Amino acid sequence: MGRTAIFTHDLESFFWVLLRLCTGGDYKGPGDDQGPDWDDTLFVEWQRLDFSELADAKAYMISDAADFVRSAELFTPFYEPVIPWMNKLHKIVFPGGEARSVQDTSLYDEMIKLLREASKSL
Repeated sequence: MGRTAIFTHDLESFFWVLLRLCTGGDYKGPGDDQGPDWDDTLFVEWQRLDFSELADAKAYMISDAADFVRSAELFTPFYEPVIPWMNKLHKIVFPGGEARSVQDTSLYDEMIKLLREASKSL
């Protein structure tokens, strides 16, 4: 895509990893011997895309708030309580439905604050 790597992209990656964990098929949480079923997620489809197509798919998901909210349907029952926090994180990481193109040193602090609030409430 030609974008210069900035640490903000690492924070965006954290968002995508967390989303992937929350949508791990039929995972029931600790003690589930089966573990996450990664074959039952939207990410399986994403693995088949080339870099450009993947970037477009992610851009669509972050730009369309309704589409992102629909992704909550993919959350496992164990992670359903995290849905409102992921929606808030989505708005922080991708303000206005767009990836950040410049270094934003406040993003880390905003994310940590939200994650601390979430950990206290869950």
